Amino acid sequence: MDQLIGNPACYLVLALVGGLLRQWIAHRTAVRREEEVTRRLEVAVRDTKSAERAAVVRAAR
Repeated sequence: MDQLIGNPACYLVLALVGGLLRQWIAHRTAVRREEEVTRRLEVAVRDTKSAERAAVVRAAR
């Protein structure tokens, strides 16, 4: 176990895993944010007439 702690390769692996985890969290956050925007737009245009939808979408963005 002591050999792993001082091993530079161990630090490299930990840094790579940390970087990948950070990227994955950023990606999931962006996806979730877009899902929420889409859901809000769907709710906003649900009861509108066709002519009003473009204005509602512009106002919501």
